[in-house]
Amino acid sequence: MHTDLYYEKTPITAHGGWSGGRIKFAASYKVDFEKASVLYEGGKVTVYPSDVEQEPFNPEFSGYGWYTGEIAFFCDVVAGRVVNTKNPASSAANTVRLVEAMKRSADMGGAMVKFD
Repeated sequence: MHTDLYYEKTPITAHGGWSGGRIKFAASYKVDFEKASVLYEGGKVTVYPSDVEQEPFNPEFSGYGWYTGEIAFFCDVVAGRVVNTKNPASSAANTVRLVEAMKRSADMGGAMVKFD
């Protein structure tokens, strides 16, 4: 799957797919910023500064692991210990609307569709 999304003046491209056989699931991303590009691949983050004089580096993260904090927050919400103000139901509804827009685009041969 290949999807191009446009948020105001920011283009976002998403690629996804499933592979059969013995290949295990893998997730990666690349984000380009004004002063650096960030690549997450093989379980590590690498920052590539735009300034060629600076070497790429791997930042160190402290505290919770990648998803540990999100899972703990989810468990606290489900258990009623906290109120979910980070991602309200309206956010989930927007995700559904986004997927529906992507389906409309696919049904129309990849044509650009409006996402309100």
